[in-house]
Amino acid sequence: MGFCVCMGSITSCPLASLAPFPPAPGTGMGTVIPIPNLIITPCGPFATCMNFAPFVNVVPLGFCTSLMNPITAAQTSAALGVLTPGPCIPTPVGPWTVTNPTIITPLGPVLTDASTLTCAYGGVIRINFAGQFLIIAS
Repeated sequence: MGFCVCMGSITSCPLASLAPFPPAPGTGMGTVIPIPNLIITPCGPFATCMNFAPFVNVVPLGFCTSLMNPITAAQTSAALGVLTPGPCIPTPVGPWTVTNPTIITPLGPVLTDASTLTCAYGGVIRINFAGQFLIIAS
């Protein structure tokens, strides 16, 4: 049982940081933007597992501390091995992972706050706040 993700949700990644100096993993925050979507509720449009496009549905989370990110790797190399985070560029390796989908739409299962999105740079984007609290997917 969980809350459905809609406009106004808050996400995080353990490899994200709000400021490059000093790096503070796990503090970068973003949101899921459910565009395009057919499901409009009093809480706003719901997101589905197919809302994973970088910069369209998943916004950058600040700075990336992963050395798998080419920008972070280049900046760290230029700084003689001192970790220098680069900008977060969400790079999903596939759609959101939905656990126990109970609400199915023509665009796929509705996301809940238990859903995760794996990034190609090693991070896992999680839902911290679903953006709504009126409808519970059971």
